[in-house]
Amino acid sequence: MKTIKFSLLLVFLLSPILLFSFISDRTSDSFRVATYPAAGSTKLMVVVQKPEGRVVQLRILNQQGQTLATEKLAKKLHTVHTRFDLTELPDGVYRVEITDFKNKQIEQFTLRSPRVTASRQLSIRTLD
Repeated sequence: MKTIKFSLLLVFLLSPILLFSFISDRTSDSFRVATYPAAGSTKLMVVVQKPEGRVVQLRILNQQGQTLATEKLAKKLHTVHTRFDLTELPDGVYRVEITDFKNKQIEQFTLRSPRVTASRQLSIRTLD
């Protein structure tokens, strides 16, 4: 009875390690990327999951293909969260290029200022 309990406990304790190893092997040849705007600002958030030991480069490009910003992600990191401040960029269509020099992923985003509408004010003054 003690042997069965011990075996079940051993299997239970080792199963997360085996599951983690399996997931790690499935993602070792590529990377995952999520891009999203930060709420209420003109900051672009980029999250990259990559295998340890692989260098990944992020670039922001304008419509003409000119590089506006570059960031290299360290080899030793597995998940990287980075932020690009787009405040100084004019309205337009831009791209985020993510590459590990073997695979490439391109995300496109549009930067658009809100339309400003003229507002009228009413002021009242008492006349004698």
